[in-house]
Order: sequence, then C-alpha cells, then structure tokens
Amino acid sequence: MKKILYKSFLIAGISLFTFSCFETDDGDLTPVCNVDNYIDAYLSAVESFNANPNYSNCLTLKNRAIEMLNAIHNCDYYEDTAYWEEAVAAWDNVNCSDLL
Repeated sequence: MKKILYKSFLIAGISLFTFSCFETDDGDLTPVCNVDNYIDAYLSAVESFNANPNYSNCLTLKNRAIEMLNAIHNCDYYEDTAYWEEAVAAWDNVNCSDLL
C-alpha cells in the first residue's frame, strides 16, 4: 500500500509541475485558469494524511488529487490527455480500504 501511495504522490507531484495553465502574451504570464484552490486543498490533504494515515484521510487525499488533476486538465488549451488519464487512473487505483 505504501508503494502505491508513494507512486501516486510522485505522479501527482510530477503532474503538478508538468501541467501548465499559463499562456504568454508579449512575454508576460497571464493565468488562463486558476487552480490554486485545488492545489491548496491537495497539499492540505497530503499534510493530513502524513500526520494521520487512516482511511478517511486517504480517501480525502485521493479525491483532492483527482479534483486537482481534473482542474489542471480543464485548462482551456491543455492537450496531454494520455498523461492526465494515467495520473487519474493511478489515483483511482489507490485502495484506501487497506487502512481500515
């Protein structure tokens, strides 16, 4: 279970830095979409799970990760659907019931 969670965190972390929701206009970065709330909720869930790795916190973390990935994916011009599908599938495969 820990290996699956570690891989899932790794995928989500990489996704966070790989996905981009900005477009350039005359060299300035202009936000196209705002995913800050989703990222903050995900990071809060990571902290909660790390402090107390139980079923409820695992399920919350899993849901927040998927919500964050979906928000990033829904950026207007985001095109890497295969990578997004893999990241969401990895989180879908996390089995929190192992912590019951």
